[in-house]
Amino acid sequence: MDKYIVNKDEVFEQYDDALFKGYVRTRPQVTKMAPYLSYVGPKISMDSWKQILAFFDWAYKEHEIEAQVRLYFNQKQGTWRAWAFPQEGEAAATTEVAEACDVECKKTELYSAKGWIEAGSVHSHAALSAFQSGMDKSNEDTKRGIHITVGKLDERLHDLHGRLTFRGIFYNVDWSDWFQLPPGLEGLPAALHSTVIQFLD
Repeated sequence: MDKYIVNKDEVFEQYDDALFKGYVRTRPQVTKMAPYLSYVGPKISMDSWKQILAFFDWAYKEHEIEAQVRLYFNQKQGTWRAWAFPQEGEAAATTEVAEACDVECKKTELYSAKGWIEAGSVHSHAALSAFQSGMDKSNEDTKRGIHITVGKLDERLHDLHGRLTFRGIFYNVDWSDWFQLPPGLEGLPAALHSTVIQFLD
């Protein structure tokens, strides 16, 4: 018998004593608090992050459009990589080109064979501030990993918004969990990590 069952949105637990046997309603004592989920794996290198920002800056300066990349992680190697699929963009949106992505996706199958998994995304908001739009939420809802928006590309200090998606729930991001700081800044307080990755260009 299962220890717990659900009926009409109520949880019942297995019960067995000298008089009764079956399932009874349970009222577990649970602390009320906001859920959190911390990332404790290998971090994204500053070299990789600089490449992503350089791509976004190029797309904005040359075409005044948004851009996006997918993030891939190799647990065996402990490394991250960004992949820019063929895409069409405009000032306020960007979409991957389905036909061209079919070719690129075959390449990612090779990634999977070598231990690479899709583990997040990064996209720009051109000169706008960084936030999670309704379309972003819809796109990211079922894709486990970190999702980052980079905004204010026309300013030296870029704007950032990050969220971690896991089983359909969005969690806040602690930047110090995700990014490897440049040499000499490893001891920087966690509260200042976002400033470092916002400023790098």
